[in-house]
Order: sequence, then structure tokens, then C-alpha cells
Amino acid sequence: MANTIALLETARRLERRLSDAVDGALEDLALTSSLYLVLEALDAEPRIHASQVARALRITRQSTHALIMKLRYADMVKLLSLDLGVRGLVLTDVGQRRLIAARDAIEHVLSPIDAELEADDLVRMLELMDGAAHALRPRPLPWWFG
Repeated sequence: MANTIALLETARRLERRLSDAVDGALEDLALTSSLYLVLEALDAEPRIHASQVARALRITRQSTHALIMKLRYADMVKLLSLDLGVRGLVLTDVGQRRLIAARDAIEHVLSPIDAELEADDLVRMLELMDGAAHALRPRPLPWWFG
């Protein structure tokens, strides 16, 4: 039980510090970590629609809509014309440039992690974290419950 509590405390502390560092790095770009994640989602899958962004980021459609509206007003995202009743989204040139700048800012602010950990240690830490996430994944129900 003590290891479980230590794991939770360490994960929360790391998440808070990562979030604070990323938000601080993005402040000069007038972005938040949430806006940045929307830009990344749109870059990874162009023409994605807002509901897909919400699912990918595991946030509500209402929150996603508010974030997309902020990005639209800043001319970073453009709504496409209706396609089978759905409007896709794409990054504008402004959005692409801001995303590149955000990536650079985040990489710079997170560089102390590289200085603290050897490359092999960082890879191993990521493997261990992925293994823990995999161990906690929801188990599918048996076919007879479906």
C-alpha cells in the first residue's frame, strides 16, 4: 500500500510540475496547455471535427468548443465547409507557426529533464510508465455481457 501511495503522490507531483512548466512556456505565445493540445490534435489529424478532438483529449464537447472558438478568434484554426453534416477543422498558417513555436518553447522548458536523466533512463522511465498504464487499462467485458 505504501508503494501505491508513493506512486500516486509522485505521479501527481510530476503532472503538476509538467503542467506548470508547459503553461509557463506557452504564456508568451498566448496559449495554454489545453489550447496547445488542440493544436497538436489538429496537426496530427487534419480535417478532424470537434467531437473527435474532444474524444482524443478526453474532455467534454463543450470545453472543446470553447477552446476551438478561442483558436478561431486568434486565426489559428479554420472551420471547413460541411461534409456529410460535419465541419472539419484545420490549422491555419498562423496556427502552424504558433504550434512550431510552442513545441520549441516546451522543449526548452523541459530540457532540465534531459539534463537530470540519462537518455537510457528516460526511455526506461517511459517504458515503465506505459507498462503501469497498460496494467490499469479497463478490461473488456466477456462476450456474453455484450
